[in-house]
Formats: sequence, C-alpha cells, structure tokens
Amino acid sequence: MKWNNLIILALLDLCAAKSWKFFGCEDWNKNGELTKALVEAVTLAGTARDVLTSSLNDEKVQSMIKVTLGDTSPVKVDRAKEYLGTQHSKEADQIGNVHLEIFNNLNGFDKQEYTGTEPLTKDTDLLIFCKKELNYEEKNGRMFNKAQGFPLPNDYREDVNLLFSITEEEYEAGEKTLQAMVFVPDEVKPSYYPIVDEWLRTKGPDDILPPEKTKDHLITHNDKPTTMDLTPGYLAFLTKDEDEELHFGSLSDANIAKVQDPGFIKDLADAGMKPIDGLGGSVALPGLFLHELAHTVQGGKVIDSRDPNGCYGWDCVKTVADVNNGDSIMFLGIGLHLFSKGLWVDNDGNVKKI
Repeated sequence: MKWNNLIILALLDLCAAKSWKFFGCEDWNKNGELTKALVEAVTLAGTARDVLTSSLNDEKVQSMIKVTLGDTSPVKVDRAKEYLGTQHSKEADQIGNVHLEIFNNLNGFDKQEYTGTEPLTKDTDLLIFCKKELNYEEKNGRMFNKAQGFPLPNDYREDVNLLFSITEEEYEAGEKTLQAMVFVPDEVKPSYYPIVDEWLRTKGPDDILPPEKTKDHLITHNDKPTTMDLTPGYLAFLTKDEDEELHFGSLSDANIAKVQDPGFIKDLADAGMKPIDGLGGSVALPGLFLHELAHTVQGGKVIDSRDPNGCYGWDCVKTVADVNNGDSIMFLGIGLHLFSKGLWVDNDGNVKKI
C-alpha cells in the first residue's frame, strides 16, 4: 500500500545496484526468511524482464499483459524493446510499455543486504522496518514516519499530516488492514496545501487525494532513502501454522504445483480467491515484496488503485487493468515468471500449462 500518490515513473540511474537494509526484523528473519523472500522478488523481476524481452509478442504473454495492465492492441509493443534497460521513461510511457522498465528497475536492487557502516542516503535505496518504535513517532493518536518526515509550516493545520500517517491499530492489525507501506522521501508543495486543506474538510483524512490533483504537487528529496514497513499483524499472519515455524511462502515449484491442485483451488475459491491469488502478496511474502518494491523510487513510484480501498487480488486487477496499480505489476511479474517455467495465467486466474 502506498500513502502518498505519485506519478508512475521517474528518470532513474540504473548504473549501480540499489541497496536495502532491514531494521528491527530479527524475530522474523532468524534464518534469513525475509532476506530470501526479498531476493526472490528482485530475481523474479529480472525473469519477468527477460520474458518480455524474448517473448513479448507471444500470445500467452500478450494475454497476461492485457488482463493485468489493459488493452495494448493500439500500441506497437515490439518498439518497447528499444527502451529496455534505458532511462527513457517518457518514451516508454508514450508507447504504453512502462512495465518493461519497471521490471528492469526492480531487478536493479542488490541481491544481498547492505552491510556497510555508512548510512544510506539515496532515495533509490531502501530501509525496511518491522518495528514501529524504530520508524514512527506518535502524535495525537497517529503515527508519523520519522525516517522521512513531511515538513510543513508551523502555522498550518496539523490535519495535513494525517494524510501521511496511520493509527497504531492499523499498524498492528496488518492481517485485515495494512500488510505493508512504502514512504518515498517527498513532501507536499506549499502551493498544494489549500487543495489538501479543502480535501480534508470535505472528505476526511482517510480518503485519498483527488487523482487529477496528484501530478505535480510534490517536492522530491533525493538525499533520503525510501522506507518500507512490514506490519507485525501481517508477519504474524504469515507464520500461522501448527508448529509456529516461519513460513513466508515462495514461488517454489512445490507451491506453484499447489495452486494447480483441485483441492487447494477449492479452498481458495471458498475464501473468494482465484488460484493465482495463492502466490500473491496476501499469502506469499515474495509477492508482497514485488508489489511494495514497485512503490519505491527505484521501482518507478507506481501507485495503488485510485479506489480509496485500494485494489488487491486477481479479480480486482482484472477490473482495473491498470499499470498504475501495485498488485497489477505483481501479478504480471508472477505470470511472466510462470511463463519461464512453461506455465501461464488465464483470464480466470488459473495456472495452466502452455
């Protein structure tokens, strides 16, 4: 989930791998479980990029792109190859194939955790928190991301900050509300404050900003890292099993086979889920990481659906068919990964052999 709405892509420096580091995650990463899941997501992005490079015009690949991102039939999709691995975000956007660059950028994250002693100070780097005490300060019953901060005039309404904060209950719940959050180091321009103020008075702090007003209202700070927060409720939910061992799920061959099992498919259907949802971010941490990484500066600052409730799960992704939606990027990435294994995802979310 993303808390400040941003335009989809920025010109990114892809020359060097982007660093990431966990803070306060020891209880969940005792045997490197979180690390493995994040590396799996980064690697998956590279696989997705490679599939798009080699098989962009394949019928099954085009079908998955159309379902997750919308109809690209008016677009000459083969032209997108020209921009793979470049910094031509504007051109890639114009030809409707920003997904190519997104996966390439996501694969630009390092494959191992940063171990240096110098602090990370670039917005393309990432700090990942599992304990709110390390990354938040409480004020008026809400928590604010203190690693980034959103400076505002002293005489301005404190309510503006509510747009960039969460309640402790929201943070702790996780399983049913927030699974993870990404904050990018941007702040609202002073000229935008009146619009924010009006929106708060008419809609309240829990609603998103008007989509048509979110393009040019932010000041970018490139000297602070992006942050990601994994909520304790979500991490606890993923570890529920009989022996209480950590099992964050993966896109392993065994789990891919599981979502093709009729019995498991029925269990998912009873929960209102499609087979491919069994590999998504609601139950598998690599899927969640892929979704959240797309919200980062390095990932292109993809936003979630403009629906105030967000858009998560295969059925909703089909409905919005929007490259601006984090789960859409996640499911396309998973589908392209499956394609590399001789499988694909049909319109109904079934995993099938090619």
